[in-house]
Amino acid sequence: MANFKTHITVASLLSGALAASLYGVGRVAPAEVWSLWVLGSIGGILPDLDSDQSRPSQLLFASLGVLGGFLALFAFSAGRSILEMLLLLLGVFLLVRYLLGHLFARWTTHRGIFHSLLAAGSFGLLTAALAHHAFGREAAHAWLCGAFLAFGYSLHLVLDELYAVDLSDRTLRRKRSLGSAIKPFALGNWRASVAMACCAAIAFLATPKADRFLQVYGNSALYSDIYRRFWPAEGWPLFARFGDPLAQGNAPSGKSEAATGRRR
Repeated sequence: MANFKTHITVASLLSGALAASLYGVGRVAPAEVWSLWVLGSIGGILPDLDSDQSRPSQLLFASLGVLGGFLALFAFSAGRSILEMLLLLLGVFLLVRYLLGHLFARWTTHRGIFHSLLAAGSFGLLTAALAHHAFGREAAHAWLCGAFLAFGYSLHLVLDELYAVDLSDRTLRRKRSLGSAIKPFALGNWRASVAMACCAAIAFLATPKADRFLQVYGNSALYSDIYRRFWPAEGWPLFARFGDPLAQGNAPSGKSEAATGRRR
């Protein structure tokens, strides 16, 4: 399978390119480009949460530990000394980072339910719901946030599947991991699949209406605009000295018309 560096690099590059394309056609603001790029990059490493010692898993539970510690601090800090508040913060962090992290690692298997399209959709729906309710994003942008995270998540699955094909020594060999990355759900663990499907259903019920999102980002005119804006309007300056190959298609017809005019 692809390593951490490959996953984060590919997810960052492609998510950034997609966000920049939407900015180029005026669909997102500059600040939104950054958030979409970050979400796509995070999605590119999320499937490895079920790897016991992976960086994504360690980063996730460390972040959750800090977040949980501060939430507990804000909720129970009234009338407490600074030492008590620091002990509360540290206690919650250790509880989440190590105890919950250990239980999560024990109850999950690598290349299980988290390496599935069902998980990609679930995390996308959860992101859309959080973006709308927790961060106040309007419906269309909240769905766009979820789509970017699911996009990065799916890129991870595709990369793992591609790395399951060994092209060394000019021969095509399949590794044992082939087919374990891109799957609709955990085929060998129906309990995990049902649990993930329930999470997806709950997250979907919490998402805002998708009408505006589909109207703006599901419109074929958007992709036509991206295609038109992709190429420079005046041709490539690099080829100005030798003739722009993209602009040469009109040259022969122009010469023939001029020649015809002279004959007349």
